[in-house]
Amino acid sequence: FSYDEASAVISNLSNHLSEQGLYKNDKISILSENRAEWGMCWLAITTIGCTAVPIMTDFSEEQICSILEHSEAKYIFVSKKLLPKINESELVKNNNFIIIDDNPLFDKTDNLYKQSIDIVNANEPDDIAALIYTSGTTGTSKGVLLSHKNIMTNTCDSVTVGKFERGDSMLSVLPLSHMYEFTQGFMLPMIEGANITYLGMKPSPTLMLKAIAEVRPHYILSVPLLIEKIYKSSVLQQISKNAVLNFVYKIPPLRMLLNRFVIGKKLSKTFGGRLKFFGIGGAPLSETVERFLREARFPYAIGYGLTETSPVLACSGAFKTIFRAVGPALKNVKLRISGEGEIQASGDSVMQGYFKDPEKTSQVFTKDGWFKTGDLGLIDKRGTLFIKGRLKNLILGPAGENIYPEEIENELKANPLVAECIVLKQQAGLVARVFLDQDKLKQYLEEIKLGLSNLQAEKEAVLENLRKSINKNLSNFSRLSQIIEQEIPFELTPSLKVKRFLYT
Repeated sequence: FSYDEASAVISNLSNHLSEQGLYKNDKISILSENRAEWGMCWLAITTIGCTAVPIMTDFSEEQICSILEHSEAKYIFVSKKLLPKINESELVKNNNFIIIDDNPLFDKTDNLYKQSIDIVNANEPDDIAALIYTSGTTGTSKGVLLSHKNIMTNTCDSVTVGKFERGDSMLSVLPLSHMYEFTQGFMLPMIEGANITYLGMKPSPTLMLKAIAEVRPHYILSVPLLIEKIYKSSVLQQISKNAVLNFVYKIPPLRMLLNRFVIGKKLSKTFGGRLKFFGIGGAPLSETVERFLREARFPYAIGYGLTETSPVLACSGAFKTIFRAVGPALKNVKLRISGEGEIQASGDSVMQGYFKDPEKTSQVFTKDGWFKTGDLGLIDKRGTLFIKGRLKNLILGPAGENIYPEEIENELKANPLVAECIVLKQQAGLVARVFLDQDKLKQYLEEIKLGLSNLQAEKEAVLENLRKSINKNLSNFSRLSQIIEQEIPFELTPSLKVKRFLYT
């Protein structure tokens, strides 16, 4: 779609919604995989003063129907693939839905010369633009109310971090129903006149690298899990196959030179040779992977925020990162650290509250109106934000020491055998649950030839060796008493974080 074609489609969709009797402040939902039409639906909804209710495609049928009911949605845009998830909803029963696929309403040529809509219900800055239902690691889904001011302030303030230029190319791989991808990966490039290519399905390292080779993007937004998998499969695997490289990589000065002049240049070509900005957010990035990205001169940038803050609170631009830090607060954001170490925020991008839940809304704001993020951190003299972990995940050591499980998890995930993990406190002490990369485990066992009686015994020996190795890098009170294998993959949120509440 060109911008002209998209504009015409948005006008046509807005007219259609008005004809269905939808008015200012009505809720209209979007349930679809990423595609160009997704953003047009959002803009058509907000153009006539209605509120968009995007829904994560990974939500269960029960969750989706519950959201549609709770949000009081009067209409829904839905893809053919996801239509079965709402078959039992009142919207489908009353025919209050549009299937996005192959719909003439989205036809480029038919809509191009149609008269644009007269916007009767103009939006005010504090009008609600979106109602976003979160899917966090705690298991509770809350409806976050975001105004036009919230979203546009955050989007426009992000321009200075990674400025798009007209004609630049963006490869979109994360769900558009996630605010991180919506503001930074849709609104921002649209404002700057860039173009966006959609992956069209769930991202995997193989699929991403194939798409990157075709698109040669200037910008990508990712979560740590994706870049960590690419690092393990494309970098570590190649090094482990070469005895000389494997030896050299263990010597820091030589490793730095190898990363800078050999692997870094090869990685740049792998990413199409035009990459200017690789944004990473949603969870902590592994220390090992970040060190590699820095040494390879890869244009990564770190961001931090929440759905409730539209979402970015602090970030650093490419080549402006500080090791293990997030960066400074955005232009219109103020940050402070409470007495117990919690990050608190205020500014125009902070939400209006939780829909139909004044009690939870009051719980997340201080008496003087600052939003409580639930994250632990510190701010140095330069105003740089460092994240320590989640307040709810904080573990107290035997003498009251603060233990941040995320830091231990990052140590574990640096090992190529570990695909994903979580650290918990149990009666025996600190215990890690680890999901192993089965292909790498098989390769590793073939190389070391333990010769134990069965696979289970060999895996237990590997886990025990991993525990001893990890503990060498940890303080006494943070050491693991046991590592347990997670036999099936962890259940993840749409932003690819482990749903901790399922395993505690």
